[in-house]
Amino acid sequence: MTYPHHIAVAPPVPAPAPQRKFRPLAWVAFGVGLAGCALIPIPILNNAGAILGVAGVVMSLISVWGTERWLSVASLALSGLAVIGTVVVQQQLVDDLNDLTGKSAKPNNVARAAAPDTEEPEPPAESWPSASDLTVDLKVTEKQCFGSAGCSITVTPELNYNGYLDPDTFGQYTVTIAVAGDESGEVISTLEVSGSEYNAIPLFLSTKSGDVAVTGKIVSVN
Repeated sequence: MTYPHHIAVAPPVPAPAPQRKFRPLAWVAFGVGLAGCALIPIPILNNAGAILGVAGVVMSLISVWGTERWLSVASLALSGLAVIGTVVVQQQLVDDLNDLTGKSAKPNNVARAAAPDTEEPEPPAESWPSASDLTVDLKVTEKQCFGSAGCSITVTPELNYNGYLDPDTFGQYTVTIAVAGDESGEVISTLEVSGSEYNAIPLFLSTKSGDVAVTGKIVSVN
């Protein structure tokens, strides 16, 4: 009588558990990223937070092949947020500081710009004065009389401005004068004027006697 042979079946070998050799590194990266995020709103110290964030990014990328995927992703997100958040906050602080310094400088600029407006503007220079603004005197520089034959007189015109006029406010112009007293009649002469300077050309006159008055007047200004 033959009995059946029973073949022993070995139990299945359980699959090896996945290795978690970088799991501690992932948790360190998670903690570093969390610390960096906590330092984001603190000026100056957030520089250290940014450095921690960079270190956390590096450790997260290394640990992604040796730990749970969610832990590596979470560590990477926190570390990246620490870096980006620090850059954004520092840029905002710089912009706020520039706004404050710009606003404090504006009143000074306005004051400097407004200063010239407080001064009285200089009157524009006119081309020339009117004839009524001027008078002419005749200065006798030489006189020689010959009895009944009359006298020879040399005079130099002297131009005078009315007291309220400033000669330097005018440009160049010509003054025509008429001199009375010469035995031949009125003598016409011109003066070339520029500001307070003019060419005083001597005039030679002949009078009938030494008692004749020699006078001058302004004829025109142009």
